[in-house]
Amino acid sequence: MHNVLRISVVGDVDIRAAGEPVLAGKRKALALLTYLALAAPHRFPRSVVAGLLWENVPEAAARNSLRQILSDLRKAFTGPAEALVSIDRESLGLDTAGVEVDAVALMEELAAGRLPDVLIANPELPDLLFRGLDGIGDEFDAWLHEMRRVFEEQLTERLGRLIEPGSAPEETRLKAAGILLRLDPFNEKACREVMAISAARGETREALKAYEALFMRLEEEMDIEPSPQTQDLAVRIKMGEFKADPPAQPAARPAAVATEIGPPRLAVFPFQNLGPDDVPDYFVDGILEDTVCMLASLKEPRVLSSNSTRGANLRERSARERARELGANYTVFGSIRRAHQRYHISVQLVEVGTELVEWARTYTASENELFDIQSHIAGSIANKLQPSVQTAELRRTSGFKPADLSAYHLTLRAKELAFRLKRESFGEARDLLLMAAEKDPTFAPTFIALTDWYSISLGQGWSDDPGRDWKALEDAASRALRLSGESGRALAMYAHNQTIQHGADARTESMLSNALEQTPSDAEALVWSVPTLAFLGKADAAVENGERAASLSPSDPFMFRYQHFLSIAYFAQRDYGKAAEIGVTSAEANPMYASNVRMTAAAFAASGNMPEARRFAEMAMEIDPGYSLSRYEKTQPFKDPETATALLENLRKAGLPR
Repeated sequence: MHNVLRISVVGDVDIRAAGEPVLAGKRKALALLTYLALAAPHRFPRSVVAGLLWENVPEAAARNSLRQILSDLRKAFTGPAEALVSIDRESLGLDTAGVEVDAVALMEELAAGRLPDVLIANPELPDLLFRGLDGIGDEFDAWLHEMRRVFEEQLTERLGRLIEPGSAPEETRLKAAGILLRLDPFNEKACREVMAISAARGETREALKAYEALFMRLEEEMDIEPSPQTQDLAVRIKMGEFKADPPAQPAARPAAVATEIGPPRLAVFPFQNLGPDDVPDYFVDGILEDTVCMLASLKEPRVLSSNSTRGANLRERSARERARELGANYTVFGSIRRAHQRYHISVQLVEVGTELVEWARTYTASENELFDIQSHIAGSIANKLQPSVQTAELRRTSGFKPADLSAYHLTLRAKELAFRLKRESFGEARDLLLMAAEKDPTFAPTFIALTDWYSISLGQGWSDDPGRDWKALEDAASRALRLSGESGRALAMYAHNQTIQHGADARTESMLSNALEQTPSDAEALVWSVPTLAFLGKADAAVENGERAASLSPSDPFMFRYQHFLSIAYFAQRDYGKAAEIGVTSAEANPMYASNVRMTAAAFAASGNMPEARRFAEMAMEIDPGYSLSRYEKTQPFKDPETATALLENLRKAGLPR
């Protein structure tokens, strides 16, 4: 796709659509688009964006200000650019397929072995980023600070690769080494490259001048001398014995094979204290420990022990370098900044191989909230990381054949196919899951997904042998429970399917209570509890768990199921308008989810909107033509007679057949 939107963040922030400047002088509109461009492909709830740009403004006023900014965007973007900004009632995002960001393009140039002119002219480039956007608010300033830090780290790493012998022409390597020294005057590797190339050219004076500058800096500021390797090079140059090392031949890399990778490994590094005020060590250590523990309880991705990362000094070595040593595919790192009794926490998830930022988020807490918010932040990070990692892994392995995929990647691909809820691809999802189970019969997530597959097949009315499939579901759920060591998530899903098959009762409620005691901040365990609680007449608890689950995983690719379960809870609460509203949102995301379409039809009928009730009833019958109320009446799940009667009567009023 031809780039129709260009965003410049080097120097003064400037945005152009079809070559023409837009939003000039509208600082918060520029800030919003910059944030969306660098956080893509994620969508953000309006409340999050409003809080970021108007953090000290009452929520209602902040939302009004955001609406004005969005109105400005709609007016500014016409033609092809209009489709790039996606805005709905709850969230917004940016399609980067037609967007070019100059800082990202610069990184791509470096990765291709070229040194951009703008970098040669401005070696202190990280300091020039986002000019004009500082001062919008503490939280947005913290995000800018983190983006500058990440940019500088990536710039340093890519320049380090560019100066390797044989990686680029000599002149390019020399300039890249000079820029590295401007960014980090203590970078001995860059200094040695300047020395070696200069000496090989016969420019001994320039070579020794670079060495002396490094020597003086190290001695004055750190009271140490250069490494023996650097000193030895200086001696060789002084003795006239120096000869340039022959270009290093890059080692051949084996082709990436997904079956050798399995579930990705994740390294969580200690958060960096950026000042200006000290942050308590217990808080820094607490976030690390809590995040690792919560991720470990989810079984996948595999998280490395905090003992392996706690001592990492990311100021001395890049997270990417340390992660490679540990064999990690993804890193989580961040920063904590304390100012005026407020704590600003920034977090990023980065794929090690490509350096892509897959997810980023900032949090703010006052000092008296610090201890209470520690576990909340860790839980939020854990729940948001898992779908981000899964999305990245789906993208990374999209070109592999099924036979070359590990059980983990087969399971991810199967889930993605299953939740399209299209009959033509639904059977393929089951085939992939059976292949995954054969490849690794001990991988619990495969059997959790297989349980889900049978549950959906039965709920959609697609099973040609319900008795057989109920048994297969029971077998898969039991196996998932055993293999996972009765993890909270597997136990919650097992309890949910027991409810669907046999009805909600004290036993399934007890299972869910145990599951949530194990993993109280796991979004999936929470969401599985919602229908059972609603069916048992505990609608308030069901709504609370559903809302919390959705807030913990707002970018979940299967959010439509969270919304459907929440719609059930609101129906049980007799808030039929809210049930219908959330059901519509779910249907917009996935119109083939039969259970949700039927519940939405009933909710519209109960709230008196018969045209919409009939429309959703017709949609439901298109998905499952064999559905009948007489059959459903025997298994309808609500224990409260009044709620059960309301559901059946309103399904009938909507037009579903007897």
